Amino acid sequence: MKITVGNVFCFVNDFTEQNQIRDSCRYKKEIYKPGPFAKTKSIVEASMVSNKKFLTGLLPRVLAYCDNKQIRYEKNQTYDELPTLAASPYLEGIEFRQDQKEAINNACTISRGIIKAPTGSGKTVIAGGICSMFPTSRILFMCHTLDLLTQTYDEFVAWGLRNVVMIGGGSKIYKDEIENQCIVIATIQSIHNMEYSYFKKFDMVIIDEAHHVTAGSSYTKFLEKIDAPIRIGLTATPPQKGSHAELVAEGYLGPVIAELTIEKGMEMGIIAKPVIDLLPVPYLSRISELKSYRDIYHEGIINNKVRNNLILQYALDEVDNGKSVLILTGKEVEHGKILRQMAKDVYGEDIPFLYGSTSKEDRTDFKELLKSRKLKCAIANIIWYEGINIPPIDIIINAEGGKASGKTLQKVGRGLRTSEGKTHLVIVDFLDPYKYLSHHCVLRLITYAEQGWLKPVI
Repeated sequence: MKITVGNVFCFVNDFTEQNQIRDSCRYKKEIYKPGPFAKTKSIVEASMVSNKKFLTGLLPRVLAYCDNKQIRYEKNQTYDELPTLAASPYLEGIEFRQDQKEAINNACTISRGIIKAPTGSGKTVIAGGICSMFPTSRILFMCHTLDLLTQTYDEFVAWGLRNVVMIGGGSKIYKDEIENQCIVIATIQSIHNMEYSYFKKFDMVIIDEAHHVTAGSSYTKFLEKIDAPIRIGLTATPPQKGSHAELVAEGYLGPVIAELTIEKGMEMGIIAKPVIDLLPVPYLSRISELKSYRDIYHEGIINNKVRNNLILQYALDEVDNGKSVLILTGKEVEHGKILRQMAKDVYGEDIPFLYGSTSKEDRTDFKELLKSRKLKCAIANIIWYEGINIPPIDIIINAEGGKASGKTLQKVGRGLRTSEGKTHLVIVDFLDPYKYLSHHCVLRLITYAEQGWLKPVI
């Protein structure tokens, strides 16, 4: 079998060769067929190997399968050779831990893959270290939010990395600025407003929060059009093993090449130990009579005065005890506004609420106030689910609810980093008693239990 290795796809000669390796990249998917009364769902098997090709990041998986099945093959690489490496990584003021050195080395030698590490463990330091290893290369660092954009830019500049430019958040950039040797930090949203020709030729692309590299996403469409031979992803929550999502992320970026677990981070003293505090929500019959999920969520969570009072009372009691609290709401801005107004009306407290319309300057100011402990409590919606590290936060209140394991862990990550006098992070969650919401609660409890954060009482 001859495998031609391209920058985005690998190719085989014919369908006979394709069929030999299809089982290496199989997954299960749902399909819906018309029925007499409604569509019926069934589960079928599919493969990422089709049309005589597969994504290049899946190559290690395919080759391991060939070795196991004793299928003979030869590789022919068609994309550019990797750029020259520096002797060792260097960032001003940073001393790399051993796990960070190993992650940087793997990224530089393997050239494609995902680095998995908990929020707060220093993934941006790893990214900066990787960039420092390629002093003459054009590098594109892509992130998902404005907060991540400005945070990464500030840190890269502070570490002395050369020619760092930023695209997004109102920053203007010109083509000649990114055609030279430089490090471009950009949001995926801002890149879509520019011609792809600006980004056609990079030596390396690094994607933060790489779990957003999903089928049909803006990231995958972009990654198919650029020529970067080195592709690295950073995430705390990679897709579930064996899932289609895992194969997609692996296909575009490569397999997991370095991992730091939360447990190891706790042993090293860089990750706070999560402690779960569950609050029962009183049952209200008027909410139980509602039928649709939207109505139940709106009345059971967003507009639930009893539940909202539990949130604020818990938060403000802990502030009185000297703790720092971050209240996380969902994508609906209304919930945060209700909580803020209730804090004013009932408790006489003005708690800032950060959401999409909050200016870049205000976001930065409030983040610094929380870090310095001059501000002890804030409310934020999905804009702070990812990438924001505030070590002094003692308590995360999950006001939104939700069911997705990845999103639940992302919320926890906002306060996982240790700080002076802090060894634990309290996660406050709610036992919601209503249809849909109670099921979602159970799924979150399963996530906590899988992480070993829920211990049985003996």
